[in-house]
Amino acid sequence: MSLDVVAYEEAVLIVPASEEEASRIRDDADWMRDGVRRVWVSSTRQADGLVSGGYYRVSGQSVSFCAGSYANYGAWRSHLAQMAEDGPSAFEELINFSDCCGVIGPQTSAKLAADFAAWQGRAEAYARLNPVVAFWIEKYNDWRAAFEIAAHGGYVDFL
Repeated sequence: MSLDVVAYEEAVLIVPASEEEASRIRDDADWMRDGVRRVWVSSTRQADGLVSGGYYRVSGQSVSFCAGSYANYGAWRSHLAQMAEDGPSAFEELINFSDCCGVIGPQTSAKLAADFAAWQGRAEAYARLNPVVAFWIEKYNDWRAAFEIAAHGGYVDFL
């Protein structure tokens, strides 16, 4: 199994998580094609007010990527933490987030996008010094792009 990630630029709540509305939407085969996604919150701190179980209409840019198997993602995240260990709380919202499901909202995404931008040079140097983690900088850039997109009123979804 692997961790898949999708980032959406804009997300607007269209249906709260009432069971009646959720049932109606689930029965409508076109809801996914209409740009509607259901959000599951695993950490309210990183969700920035997104409603767990709510349906959101997403628009604007999106990006998706595979972060790797759960073991590979865990190793990647450990390298991220190691690289940033002498920095002031860089990446903590990602490092201390579930690796299986949930969403990171727009404000947290903006903070993480700033972290990824500020640490880009150091990340490239880290990757050069650690050739065994060749995929590391590629995933670093994937995460950076995801958080930059989600920072505009959207979210990053861990699937």
